[in-house]
Parts: sequence; C-alpha cells; structure tokens
Amino acid sequence: IITDIKMPIMDGLELVEKLRGAVLDVDIIVLSAYNDFEYARKAMRFGVRDFVLKPLNRININQLQQIILELKEKRSKKNIAS
Repeated sequence: IITDIKMPIMDGLELVEKLRGAVLDVDIIVLSAYNDFEYARKAMRFGVRDFVLKPLNRININQLQQIILELKEKRSKKNIAS
C-alpha cells in the first residue's frame, strides 16, 4: 500500500495503525510533503517499509520503483517457499 500522510477523513498514520491492528500481511510506503522526523518516526514504529518525501522527482520516483521491485521479489520468494 502506498499512502499519503495528509488525507481527508483519516490520515495515513491512522490508516497504517488500523492496518497493523488488523494483522494484515501488507507492506506500506508513506508519502509525505512534510519533512518532519516525528512523522517518519511514528510511521516506522508502525512498521512502514519506507517514507518518501514529496514532491516526487526523478530521484524519488526511482527510489519508489526500487522499493516496489524489492517488495515484489520478497513476495515472490515467500510464495515459492510456501
């Protein structure tokens, strides 16, 4: 799941907390325009895979693509082992 920090109704950290409470086997990447360590720290405490700053530029997009490739490989290995 790729989510933003600021969203209407529920912010991204609330979403992450609820997902973790549901014990779903899901990897989460948080996007944020806020370069605030407290957001990143809280996200990581909830087991977020990565925290990517906006606005997205070529470097951030490449970073995001690399993270997604790594997660796909991890899932593929996990499925083969099952």
